Amino acid sequence: MQRKAILFFLLNSFIFSVVQDIHGQNAPKAPQTKPALSTRSVLPEKYLKPEDAAKAFFTAMHDQNFDEAWESLSTVSQESFVKSYAGKSNASQARVREMFRKNDEEVRTHFWTPLRDRSKVVSFAPNAVYKLADQKGNEAMIEMSSGGMTFHLKTVKEGNLWRMAYVESNLE
Repeated sequence: MQRKAILFFLLNSFIFSVVQDIHGQNAPKAPQTKPALSTRSVLPEKYLKPEDAAKAFFTAMHDQNFDEAWESLSTVSQESFVKSYAGKSNASQARVREMFRKNDEEVRTHFWTPLRDRSKVVSFAPNAVYKLADQKGNEAMIEMSSGGMTFHLKTVKEGNLWRMAYVESNLE
């Protein structure tokens, strides 16, 4: 009799546990964290050296990781992209900036993809070699070489991290 009671108890406990798992009651709670003060979710190791900032941008563009491409841009380039797209879309700059920050589908479709498609440099990114050519203070010139071609790219230091200066490099 006692054995049946123990089995009955164990079976009921098991069933209760399964039901709770199904309904998410035993699901682990995500730790609560404070929101970051910055709008950039930077992976700092990608931006510690000037050449790494250029590589991060073009790799992200090649791979269509447009949120990462946005994060790797200089503030000047970001603002230029915002103004350009806001003018074409008749949306406010604040709204467009938020669309870029959130990697909105509209911006991916109507801005990033066309930029990627017309960029001659992106096609060279997978096999490119990035070399620091010159550095003066918070600005650096990077040589991106691939397939017998070399492009000169500018990067800038913002705070402690380097950023791809796309607009400042006069790229199209």
